Amino acid sequence: MNEIVEAIQELTTIVNERNGSPWLNQKQAVAYSGLNRQPFLNLVKQKVIPVHSLYPLNIARELYNKNEIDKALSKL
Repeated sequence: MNEIVEAIQELTTIVNERNGSPWLNQKQAVAYSGLNRQPFLNLVKQKVIPVHSLYPLNIARELYNKNEIDKALSKL
């Protein structure tokens, strides 16, 4: 079952990259923001940068939106 979930997550990443999707995983979002990981996570914890969890769907994945990251960082 884990292999299926991992394959779906990998496919989602590939499709999003090719389609110019605004959705990023945590690693991509940190890189996109230009911040180091811990300051980025602090802003998420403070709810400055929104995170969208797929946990309610039993998918261990959190997504970040480029537009929301841009908006949040422009207010700092």
